[in-house]
Amino acid sequence: MSTDQFEDEYTRQLHDLIDGRMSSGRNLATAAARVRDAREALREQEKSYTVAYDDALRAGWTDAELKRVFKDVGVEAAARGGRRKGTSRRRSSAATTAEPVEPVEEQPGPEITPGDTAA
Repeated sequence: MSTDQFEDEYTRQLHDLIDGRMSSGRNLATAAARVRDAREALREQEKSYTVAYDDALRAGWTDAELKRVFKDVGVEAAARGGRRKGTSRRRSSAATTAEPVEPVEEQPGPEITPGDTAA
């Protein structure tokens, strides 16, 4: 076998290995793009669902009624702005907006040694 044939054989084998890896890499890239697109589509549908849910509330349905009727659909009640349960609003007060206070310098006090007792 000549040197050229020898190099060609190894080059072919290396390309076969690379081709297999590239194929799986392309498949992964395609799957990742599909997941990204599906997530974006889900976000858009959730926005649409929230609008429809709010429309139903404005039309006179109560939150409790909608939750009861649609509980078996597998879609929770639309998340509509506001705060989550258990969180509170941040309040503006003088305590939170006051100017910072300068630290007080500590004054040296009497030295206390072991055995001293408080009077």
